[in-house]
Amino acid sequence: MARGPRPYGAETVVPFPNGSDALDSAGQTIFSLVQRAAAKAEEDSQHALAMAHKLSLQLLEAQERIVALEAEVGRSRDQVYRAEQWMQRIAALVEQRFLNGDRPQASQQRPMDPPDYPHVRQTSR
Repeated sequence: MARGPRPYGAETVVPFPNGSDALDSAGQTIFSLVQRAAAKAEEDSQHALAMAHKLSLQLLEAQERIVALEAEVGRSRDQVYRAEQWMQRIAALVEQRFLNGDRPQASQQRPMDPPDYPHVRQTSR
């Protein structure tokens, strides 16, 4: 009578007749080793998942920091641009008043206003 394959598990183990203790002992040892290997594989898998999650969170934090730093660079560029504009105005005034010898009359003097920067976004600090 032919039998089909049986699923492996403790409930399907049939002891061999004639008391072959060595075969049963070897089978139990192999079964135990396979169970230990499966438990270790599960443990390693859980550790890998935990590390992947931790690294994913670190990556998101790094990306958020990059966005913040890029915004800070943009603000710094705006400040540099404004400072350059002021330096050009001051240099022009110094050249006009001290190097050319032209001194405007008191009625012609007007206070220096900061240039209008519509492209510069004002941010609070």
